[in-house]
Amino acid sequence: MKTIIKSFLLSAVAIFLIASPASAKKLKFAYVMHDLPEGIFWNTVYDGMKKACADLDSMDHLEVECEMVGTPYNVVNQVNNLRAVIGSGVDGIVSTIIDDEKMDAVFQEALDRGIPIISANTDDAKGSDGNPRLAYVGSNLYNAGYDLCVAAVALVPEGPIHALLGHNDVTQNFAIQRNAGHEDCLKDFAAANPDREVTWEVVEITMDGPTIQSRVGAYIMSEPKTNIYLETGIWHLHVSQTLEEMGKQPGEIILAGYGAYSSLISRMKEGWVQLTNDQGAWLQGYLPIIQLYLIDMGFQPFDVQTDSALNGVITEEIARDLDVESPRIWKM
Repeated sequence: MKTIIKSFLLSAVAIFLIASPASAKKLKFAYVMHDLPEGIFWNTVYDGMKKACADLDSMDHLEVECEMVGTPYNVVNQVNNLRAVIGSGVDGIVSTIIDDEKMDAVFQEALDRGIPIISANTDDAKGSDGNPRLAYVGSNLYNAGYDLCVAAVALVPEGPIHALLGHNDVTQNFAIQRNAGHEDCLKDFAAANPDREVTWEVVEITMDGPTIQSRVGAYIMSEPKTNIYLETGIWHLHVSQTLEEMGKQPGEIILAGYGAYSSLISRMKEGWVQLTNDQGAWLQGYLPIIQLYLIDMGFQPFDVQTDSALNGVITEEIARDLDVESPRIWKM
């Protein structure tokens, strides 16, 4: 993580040294996302955004302002927020892409106004072939899903596999792409291991902790052969609590999901959660703002895969060595 941040800043400083304007240049960037700018994940993204803004603003030749604008999981509201931000005359925009079709036009509107716009956290499934965004900073959601599943099935080295795939929202890109990775992994594993019984079922579980606990608990009661739980979101901590209440033992059912927040890492240290994908929440706030500045200075935009920078999947072994006070870890 430090290497990536350092390389971005060195590039920015190099441009500054080559051509430093006589007076401070004012820049305003907006980060438009598909949730409210609060809660454990987006608080961490926000912290990264504010740090990038502060780092840039500390340069003598710059005055930089950043704002985060959110709406609770509604593509129409997010498009409206983007249009409002475009109309306010910002110098650059970061936005999540929660729909592969309904956000294309507003991204093009920004570009037509001369405002660079890049995506972060959630990208179009086809990347720049599906949306005119200039770059993407975040996790490759499909690959993250596939890799997490590979790590999960490796923890069941023999016997049958029955996986419960918790799908948090069948309308949201992040969940759709991750779940596709989960399913393709299981299909490939089944094809490569014809001597093993490999089955799975997709269950829509929502993004509400108590609802997830109720639905997953009921499913496991009805399907006691379940030995892997893979979900598309960050609520596998709640599932671990359900399993403990049901009298299960740590590791009896492999639990895997996404996110690196303090209470989850603590639960991994206790053996209740086996795997989680660290998509780099802080980096998804920091690096897009730095890149908008570099684009303003004439650099060509480029994609950054934040989970690869952090080695993606966190295992129990890795979790034992993690400091929950690290900026990498979301606070909860």
